[in-house]
Amino acid sequence: MKYRLSFGRATGELTLREPPRMGHFVGPARTDDFDLRGEVRRQLHDPLEAPPLYRACTADDRIAVVFDASLPQGVDLLVPLFETIASEAGVSASNISVVYDATRPAGEIDRLIDELPDEWADVQLVGHRPDDAQGASYLASTASGKRVYLARTVIDADLYLVVSRIGFDSVTGRRGPSSLLFPVMSNEQAKTHARRLAMDARLPADQLRLRQESQEVSQLAGLFFALGASVGADGMIDQ
Repeated sequence: MKYRLSFGRATGELTLREPPRMGHFVGPARTDDFDLRGEVRRQLHDPLEAPPLYRACTADDRIAVVFDASLPQGVDLLVPLFETIASEAGVSASNISVVYDATRPAGEIDRLIDELPDEWADVQLVGHRPDDAQGASYLASTASGKRVYLARTVIDADLYLVVSRIGFDSVTGRRGPSSLLFPVMSNEQAKTHARRLAMDARLPADQLRLRQESQEVSQLAGLFFALGASVGADGMIDQ
């Protein structure tokens, strides 16, 4: 019997004889009545261990949204976020920047641009390239003495937040807001160092995550608001 296995973003098939099979688990699919936009609004009004997002903004603030463009349903994640910032905090669309990894396939951000309603046409889309020295600013040094650089738009913002996929990551061990911020939104040197660490097969997952310093950098950068989304078996956001 053939089984389809999913691991991270990869899939494969495995053929097993029937006698050795002990169990077969398939993760839950998204329910038909799941209201993604409504759930995002609810989370932004009642985040974990933080006040509502709109209370952290003032009308003249520059807001940066670090966005994982690989996420499906990107518009359903961003529109309620924009509405919260604009309608409840009074921030204009032109003061909002969406920062994304420009090294990923162009189709991801093109799809987002096509689907974004016209009322948000003034939102700035900023592609971050790790090989652009002018696109990154110095943040701080880690406890190990490593100098950390992050996307200039993030550093210059009055408030920033991260919208990221949650799951496995082959480089940092765990994909989430911290790993999207660093090393993805850093420079080429940081990304190369992260890839070299990931190739060290002697490092167990916990040590790999610690050595990649994503969590430490997110603390240095004052990451206060983050929205994590998990993608279900049907390829759609389920939580």
